[in-house]
Amino acid sequence: MSSRVFVDTNVLIAGLLSETGASAELLEMALNRKLNMVLSGLVIEEATRNIKKKAPEFLGDFYLFLKSCPLGIVQSKIKLKRNSRIFPKESDQIIFETAQMSKIDFFASLNRKHFHSPEIKKVAKFKILEPSELLKLLK
Repeated sequence: MSSRVFVDTNVLIAGLLSETGASAELLEMALNRKLNMVLSGLVIEEATRNIKKKAPEFLGDFYLFLKSCPLGIVQSKIKLKRNSRIFPKESDQIIFETAQMSKIDFFASLNRKHFHSPEIKKVAKFKILEPSELLKLLK
């Protein structure tokens, strides 16, 4: 059975905007059913907003990816525990707590500041990796 990977917004956008690189390869693996990609409603919302704002020419590619890729989409129905010293941004906390409830093996993020801290990794129920690290582990 392939690994369940929760993908952060930045990885999703990086993979869509570039045909090369680790983020793009993860998206390709998901399209080819070599990993089970999990997204939250908030990740999709953030990605849509950022693509519309910064790279609207990729919006069609984004919608096509969402339609074509066998995704696990989880909704963020969370009562926030106050972790503001760990997560300065509420959206990052919601994404993390959604991932915690999603029975995943890995969390892929390029957000070193908020998701790769020892404090976060200590409480995570999964491995938090950058896309390049995750690819090495999966191959």
